[in-house]
Amino acid sequence: YKPFSRCLVCNTPLRPGVPPGAEIPDDIDPESLRHCPGCGRVYWEGSHTRRMRERLARWQAPTPGDN
Repeated sequence: YKPFSRCLVCNTPLRPGVPPGAEIPDDIDPESLRHCPGCGRVYWEGSHTRRMRERLARWQAPTPGDN
């Protein structure tokens, strides 16, 4: 399972880069850009993604008493 690898709108696997003509904020790292070939939505690694990764890591961490 690869988190953040599918479109939130249509569940299509994301591809690197952006489609021609897509508008993105200037302060976004171009290496983090992904787009959905199905609906054209553009995604990037931002603060929301970082928070979600941290939350997933906490959920996967062992808790006291786990064997």
